[in-house]
Amino acid sequence: AAGSRWFTPAELATMKALASVIIPSDSNGPGATEADLAGQLERFVADTPRRQELYRTGLAAFDGLAMQQHQQAFAALDMKKQTELFSMVDQARLVLDKEPVSIQDKVTRKLRVLYYFRWQGVNSAATEFCQYLVLDAKEKFYSSQVAWAWLGYEGPPFPLGYFSSVDKCAIPTV
Repeated sequence: AAGSRWFTPAELATMKALASVIIPSDSNGPGATEADLAGQLERFVADTPRRQELYRTGLAAFDGLAMQQHQQAFAALDMKKQTELFSMVDQARLVLDKEPVSIQDKVTRKLRVLYYFRWQGVNSAATEFCQYLVLDAKEKFYSSQVAWAWLGYEGPPFPLGYFSSVDKCAIPTV
């Protein structure tokens, strides 16, 4: 339902941390915190059943990775460690998504994923989630009023649609 709370408190904390890693707040402009990106994503996920399982397993995968690497939940880590973990997952995703140029290249990448990234704790739930999360986060951030104000965009010219005169198109009654 629109406006409902869908994430558990732990998932929401992880979501806020991930959103801040993807779109950080800094001296250049606003970020995820100012645009309430975690709240926007929560409403989006609550209204999009096909994303719910992806987000549920993805957030758990990031927390599991943080626990394995640092014995803390992802949200409890400092920004540097959060960024390092996110970068590692994103790197694994890039390795998996790249088209192989040869059989040797394909085998080398599979081994790298299986032995290095899996050993580090990166799993397919995290890599798949990472891909969609980045796209969803950018979409929600750049369609927010906060981003529009920062970019100097005044919004669509006719946010309520086009108005027309009913008189000009009146249908004669018989």
